[in-house]
Amino acid sequence: MKSKFVWFLMAVLFVVIISGCHRVAQDTTTFNQYYRTALKVSTSADVISMIGAEGEARILGENAVASCGEAKKGSVIWFNAVAFDDDTSRAFRKYAFVANPKAKGFGMAKTQTMRFDAKLVINIDVLNEPHANDNARKIAVLKSLLKDFSGDLKPLEKDSSVLKSGSLMVKQLLKGLIYKLEASPARAGDLEKFTGMDFDHMTLDKGKARMVIDNGVVELKVMTGSTIKNFNKKLDVLSM
Repeated sequence: MKSKFVWFLMAVLFVVIISGCHRVAQDTTTFNQYYRTALKVSTSADVISMIGAEGEARILGENAVASCGEAKKGSVIWFNAVAFDDDTSRAFRKYAFVANPKAKGFGMAKTQTMRFDAKLVINIDVLNEPHANDNARKIAVLKSLLKDFSGDLKPLEKDSSVLKSGSLMVKQLLKGLIYKLEASPARAGDLEKFTGMDFDHMTLDKGKARMVIDNGVVELKVMTGSTIKNFNKKLDVLSM
């Protein structure tokens, strides 16, 4: 009897570990694609030729393109998306997302996790608008990012339930961050620190967010769950 229980436990642990490894591997694949797009440099033709991997759906819109996929019946979902400037057809906004919203169990997959990265050329009107202080300015930039993200992905969502689910998770995340910052604006001062701003996600455990604004470009990185471990030592956080 004990022998059967041990074998059952080993089988469960094996499945959980494999699931966790799949999420980690997908992080690497998804964000490698994300980093290959250079804002104001990569053309729509460049991005279309390289976005998407084997097994992913690729969705072409009038002014944006996305690739997305899922594994284990939605236990891991991900997407990449890039939007282009109307006049130059150069990449002006890019997004990457990976989450395991249905994770349960032990080990690497014991917590539901999410990672979202975004880098955008900011609407100049947002930067030029007078703000009460720097914290108010950061909140306004985050609101502008949410507006741009929603506008870029909405035309593409109808072609993929995976992309729609991921987009919804990101919008809920950004709205939650904005709500917390409006309730306590001083916390916006933590956004540019390497340690990031701490927050509690309503379903995805504790999170970290870092946002940097430089020369008309905003870069945002958000992680939740076990992915926030050693946040301030991660190379892609330090390189922002």
